[in-house]
Amino acid sequence: MGIRGTYYMTEDYNELEESLDIDKSWDAIHFTLCSEVDKNSGNPFLSNVIFNRSQDEGEAVLSYWSVSEVKEIHFALQTVSTDDFKARFDVPAMQKNEIYSVPKDEEADAFLLYCQEYFAAIKAFFKKACQNNKSLMSVIC
Repeated sequence: MGIRGTYYMTEDYNELEESLDIDKSWDAIHFTLCSEVDKNSGNPFLSNVIFNRSQDEGEAVLSYWSVSEVKEIHFALQTVSTDDFKARFDVPAMQKNEIYSVPKDEEADAFLLYCQEYFAAIKAFFKKACQNNKSLMSVIC
């Protein structure tokens, strides 16, 4: 099954309204946006797309985004086009840094498409949360 990521849209962190499963793409997307392994590195907004105010709960990592943080990250995400994401996507660097779920070289093109699909979904989810003044939380476990 593996370690999967899921975002949740919420108003007050008590009631989860909508979810977005990002499967096992979370670590590769984070690395692509930040070019770093450390979850708190790179562009302060892009580095918070996957991890933000994170709490390690042993079996899971929980992250939270306030309404204002959702808006800041939404606008930062708009600066990364599909072409920008593709140009940043570096499978050999991911393999060297032992990024989770990166396949062998011969599967790199399919893995890029897989991650691009989830990155587009993340952008859309942040946009929807921004438009509706919602907070977000995520669980990676």
